[in-house]
Amino acid sequence: MHWSDKYVGTPYIVGLYDCGDHTQNVLNNEFNRQIYFPARWDDSLDVLTEQLEDEKDYYANQISIEKAFDGDVLLMGSTSGNIHHIGILFRIGNVLYVSHNVKSIGSVVVNKVKDLKLYGFFPKEVWRTK
Repeated sequence: MHWSDKYVGTPYIVGLYDCGDHTQNVLNNEFNRQIYFPARWDDSLDVLTEQLEDEKDYYANQISIEKAFDGDVLLMGSTSGNIHHIGILFRIGNVLYVSHNVKSIGSVVVNKVKDLKLYGFFPKEVWRTK
């Protein structure tokens, strides 16, 4: 069983367990990285985008997606370029996946990164936590 399997289906709960909470939880519990995002997450995409942009340099260093490995963070956005979603990357063989909590689905899912555009998510940046 892969570590990501135990999170699949965990409900998305606005204000209690969203994409940022899932990312923080996985980083803490699976990768022993004690990251705590600020308690000011907001349901508005504009505010969430601003918060992700403001905080990312404090928590991580940007890397290329080709160098990504288990536990790196994927920031996702819209076609316009705004970042509004976050998840945890992992590899099985040579395939890169992301575990993320998706509001429109209502729970944590795992997707191949190469297929994210089919679900309306566009990979924007990869970060390795400090």
